[in-house]
Order: sequence, then C-alpha cells, then structure tokens
Amino acid sequence: MEKIALITGGSRGIGRAICLELAQAGYKIIVNYLSNAKAAEQTLAECNNNGIILQADVSSSDGINKLVSEIQNNFGRLDVLVNNAGITRDNLLIRMSQQEWNEVIQTNFAGIMELTEAILPIMQAQQSGKIINIASTVGVHGNAGQTNYAAAKAALISYTKIKARELMPFIQVNAIAPGLVKTDMTADFNLAELSKTKLGRAAEPQDIAACVKWLATASGNYITGQIIEIDGGLFLWSDIKALV
Repeated sequence: MEKIALITGGSRGIGRAICLELAQAGYKIIVNYLSNAKAAEQTLAECNNNGIILQADVSSSDGINKLVSEIQNNFGRLDVLVNNAGITRDNLLIRMSQQEWNEVIQTNFAGIMELTEAILPIMQAQQSGKIINIASTVGVHGNAGQTNYAAAKAALISYTKIKARELMPFIQVNAIAPGLVKTDMTADFNLAELSKTKLGRAAEPQDIAACVKWLATASGNYITGQIIEIDGGLFLWSDIKALV
C-alpha cells in the first residue's frame, strides 16, 4: 500500500525540500499551500506528480476542516503529517503589536495543534502514523526580537513531547528544531554573519528534509518524543565559549 504524506507549507523552502525527499522515499505527497499555486504545482511536478496540491489556510479552522475533508475524500488515510507552515513577525517585545503576537502564535502553534488533533482520528483508526513538527532552535534557546516566534515554537516543542506520551505505541511524534536555514524567509539576513557555527555555514533546506525522511520512514520507528536540533553546532559552540 502506497503511503501518504501531508506537508503543510509545502510549496517553497524547507517544505518543498521535504516534499521532494519523501517523494523519493516512495510517498504520495499532499502539497499544502496558502497562496502560491504556481510554486505548489512546480513542487508536485518535481515529485513526479505523485500526489495532489491542496490550498488551505492551516491557521484557520475553516482551512483545517477543508484540508482534513479533502484528505479523507481523496485517500481515506494519512501516514505522515509534517507541520511545517510558519511565519515570522519579528520585533522587540516593547514594540511588538498585539496583531504581530497573535498572528505568529496562531499560525506557528495554535493552528498546528488544531490541525494535528483533526488529523489524529485518521491515524488512530489505522493504529499507525508519524507526526513531525518543524520547530526551531529559537524555541529552545530564545532570541531577542522574536518573543512571539520563540514562544510559539517552545509551545510546539512541549506539545510534541506531550502528544508522544499520549499516542504511544502506535503513533510517533517528534520535532526538528532547525537553526538558520537558507530560505526565502531568511533572504534578507546576512547569512555569512549569522551562521557562525563550527560547520561555517547556514543549513540548506535539504539538511532538514533528510532528517524528516529519516523520522518518517522505518528508520525512525523507534524514535518518539524527541527534539532534534539541526543548527551546525551553533548553540553548542556558544555554550562552550561561555564556559571558557
């Protein structure tokens, strides 16, 4: 039986790389996107059109209900859910508007939680499934100017651990916490300056996607409740320097 994988925010950046990796691993891909239909179509084409694209705003209840209904109608099952969609609205906390706070919390945590809970009955009926949340090292270590983003990702990390406990033994839940990754979202950053890691570079989207594939396939069957930081040793190196 061909396995089905849903990747939210799958049209560009990390999401696109995840779609390609899972397609190569033999999954039928559901490319979820919000507004860029052309990019979603291109991503699916690069997955040999093995799957479908589904437009839905996964930060809203209506969008989530639409997405789950389409999955049930088209496939009747779901083997992998990758919660990748996310936004930033960076600002110093003293200047952060209520709207900037609300938008990030809703998209990067509350919407993910609602979608996951809506998907779970499908996986529970199968008695199998993988849920992989794309968090951030900012959710572990914090970062000035990103209180909303850090809070949302920290909540997602806690949610990952709780759901892993609640859904054992049939459904595995893990999170990946990337550091700085070269995507459209970071295009304005000085990557050379910000990626001061022992590996000397920012991550490529494929670095994250490879870990997702590892967790999604049989290789990750004995892994649950874990938060895997992919940051090139950035925070490890900072911690070491702080001690000497």
